[in-house]
Amino acid sequence: MLLVALLYVLLVPFRLRIDSREGYVNLYWGPAASGGLYWQNEKLEETEVRFKVFFFGKKFNVLEILAKSKKDDAEKKKKRSKNKLSAIKKGNFRSGLAILKSFKVIHFELMIDTGDYCLNGMLVPINYINPLEKFPVTINFIGKNYLVCDIKNSGIRVLRSFIKHKIQ
Repeated sequence: MLLVALLYVLLVPFRLRIDSREGYVNLYWGPAASGGLYWQNEKLEETEVRFKVFFFGKKFNVLEILAKSKKDDAEKKKKRSKNKLSAIKKGNFRSGLAILKSFKVIHFELMIDTGDYCLNGMLVPINYINPLEKFPVTINFIGKNYLVCDIKNSGIRVLRSFIKHKIQ
């Protein structure tokens, strides 16, 4: 059973999908697990976190979670002693960068309107000289702002890039 779980973690790909037009950020990990943040632009109160593991699913309201965490933070500040924060080591940053490079971008689309006509006019050449035609970045003057992104990876690729970086 442990071997099956290990193989699942290493071989089953996970996928991150972001779509600001529809209002969601989802993380899928094969058929077994998924989770996401869902919102509506007009109604912040209806923002919720959903997750599902096999047949068990749960929904949480984000505002309730944030209100609860603020109460907990206030209690922790009273009890917390002064701790020295350690600086980020160069090796940790480079390992993180190596792992980040193991992700594969399947779909990427970005549309921007800054609200300033002069700045939009200066950025318009990006529409025509974009070297990444597969991943369009568009500047517009009509007030549309959105991001659509689909990224995938698997445990074995993360592990391989981490080990490869540590050996070098």
